[in-house]
Amino acid sequence: DRQLSSFGDTLKGGNFVIEGSMEIRTQMFPNSGKIFNVLELPRFWSVLFFDYGNTWYSTSEISLQDIAMAVGFGLRYETFVGPFRFDLAWRLYDPKKPAGEQWLTQQQVFQHSFLNVHFGIGHAF
Repeated sequence: DRQLSSFGDTLKGGNFVIEGSMEIRTQMFPNSGKIFNVLELPRFWSVLFFDYGNTWYSTSEISLQDIAMAVGFGLRYETFVGPFRFDLAWRLYDPKKPAGEQWLTQQQVFQHSFLNVHFGIGHAF
């Protein structure tokens, strides 16, 4: 049983993978000054992203219906070690859910892992 998850579920892999990510970054305040004379406003970025993927043991198992998808947005602050990231993501399509509960529009708002929060340093990919 293959599963994709960020927390809580056992992660399992396979021999074949389909994965991808798209991200749009926009500088929020390109010609501005500082906040509290410390944080430089031109270093703030906003992002929108779309991720997809899954793994299979053999090519005969690959099915488009098994590809999980997630969408989200986030904030970045550029530093000398890379951007500090804060992202909110939603499972757009979860193939491991039963039929009728797989799409974001079919899910309960505060049940299971409807929303994922991520913090990080450096670009996600």
